[in-house]
Amino acid sequence: MPRRPTAFEVSFPTEDAPPQSTSFAEREREEARASAAQAPPPPVSGRLKRAERDERDRQRRDSRGQNDKRPRRESIPKAYYQESVDEDEEREDYIVIGEDTAPNDEEDQKPIRVLSDFTIYDPKHGNQLISLWELENNSGKAHFRAAGLVRPVFVNEEMPDRRTMKNNRLKG
Repeated sequence: MPRRPTAFEVSFPTEDAPPQSTSFAEREREEARASAAQAPPPPVSGRLKRAERDERDRQRRDSRGQNDKRPRRESIPKAYYQESVDEDEEREDYIVIGEDTAPNDEEDQKPIRVLSDFTIYDPKHGNQLISLWELENNSGKAHFRAAGLVRPVFVNEEMPDRRTMKNNRLKG
């Protein structure tokens, strides 16, 4: 099949045209080179890009090794304490219902109370709940509060039945 003329050759037939080769094989090689130079590179597939990115990430991770001190995201969202209207604020003169109010021989003696269902939170940070580990490792900068149920402990032998004792909601 004969070669088709280019737009330049059709528009300007008298202009100098590139020399034509007489060899059919040589002409095919030139056309192949010209078309290869003009053709865009083949597109990179998404899988190949992803594999390259994963390999780069793996190399970065391996280069850091055990020295990686970056903070990690917490997988569990923070929990917050919601105050209840039926809670009493603990004060120095607060008396739990059923507690012995008789004066003791020792004025410094504090009443013994049983705490249950209590929660520790930080009021300076929107009542965010605090773990026991954070409470134990506190540097003294944070201010913690606790809320829960309180019941008196009786020391005398005429101890009333615990099933009839009411739990008081207390925070302090």
